[in-house]
Amino acid sequence: MGPDGGNLCAREVPMFCARSCRRLLAVVVATLVPAAADAAPIQWNSGSGANGHWYEAVAVPGGVTWDSAKAAAEAKGGYLATIADANENTFAFNLIDNSSFWFVSSNAYVGPWLGGYQQHGCTPEPSCGWTWVDGSTWGYTNWESTEPSNGVGSPYNSLDPTDALHYFRYQGRGSTWNDAPWDLAALPPGLNPIAYIVEYNTDPVTPTPVPEPSNLATVVIGLLGPLAAALRRRRP
Repeated sequence: MGPDGGNLCAREVPMFCARSCRRLLAVVVATLVPAAADAAPIQWNSGSGANGHWYEAVAVPGGVTWDSAKAAAEAKGGYLATIADANENTFAFNLIDNSSFWFVSSNAYVGPWLGGYQQHGCTPEPSCGWTWVDGSTWGYTNWESTEPSNGVGSPYNSLDPTDALHYFRYQGRGSTWNDAPWDLAALPPGLNPIAYIVEYNTDPVTPTPVPEPSNLATVVIGLLGPLAAALRRRRP
């Protein structure tokens, strides 16, 4: 009995039950509602030329160098996207046809980095020595008019003569390419890519299974077991 003559257990059990039910409801909601997450990479699994690979567009608002983008892509388990033909180029471009992935200068639209680069010291410039980071054959190209032009020209290419590939267009966003120094410090103001595209040969995402709504009863029953045991232990 309590100090006032009432049954202490009779008062505490409903309070305990209410607290436990609130906790139970929170657990059920957290279990059944998936947490917000970044957009997952998209698989190219349909259409002409589909290779089954996954592609992810990554924005870096402050700007990113080609070598930093390359390292980040590899740290994710992929590599900077390599483009084998017009179909793949169209698929990749559709992923980044959004202002979030483009820097707009006074006279050009500067798009994300790709996995193409020019080997240092090759001749004749500017078309020699282009290759892909994954070692695939360099064949298909989609240069913007007047490109490649050995980066952004003198004096910037003298700071870093090795060029890297990115999406670029003079008038509006487009799937054409440009060559630019892979060191951001060698670029003039207003020409710094702010994104890159990662390609994965296999699915980089392993989703966490989420119970179907039909399994709600199973979830609740499983959680009520410990609650019932606790209530039995608190009986006089």
